Amino acid sequence: MTSVGDTFIDIIDLIYSYTDRYI
Repeated sequence: MTSVGDTFIDIIDLIYSYTDRYI
């Protein structure tokens, strides 16, 4: 079972990857 924090970090990492492309 993954903790909520890990899932949150995964989402933040995904968003960071996306913003890294457009900026």
